[in-house]
Amino acid sequence: MNSQPQVREGMLVVSADRQELGRVVRFDEVGFVVEKGRAIPRDLEVRNEDVASIVGGRVLLARRRHDLVEAANGEPMVTEDELAEAARGEITPEQMERTRGKL
Repeated sequence: MNSQPQVREGMLVVSADRQELGRVVRFDEVGFVVEKGRAIPRDLEVRNEDVASIVGGRVLLARRRHDLVEAANGEPMVTEDELAEAARGEITPEQMERTRGKL
């Protein structure tokens, strides 16, 4: 019996904090890659062990978006939305840093 999650190309990936991260662009026996988009600044490699469940064609992860990206890249993540808010003066870099841990 195969105990690996049945992740497939094109599936929507959602973090534990209910952030839609993007779609699976490739996968293997160890994990899969989520294509970069608004919620993540670059392609994100996710290990199968981070999958909480697969429901209705959606991959639900056991980790928050922030934690996944920081673990993968070793640096804080800034989303396109946060950059746009900062450019409009709606949010300061300090506010981005404070909210990062609350996502």
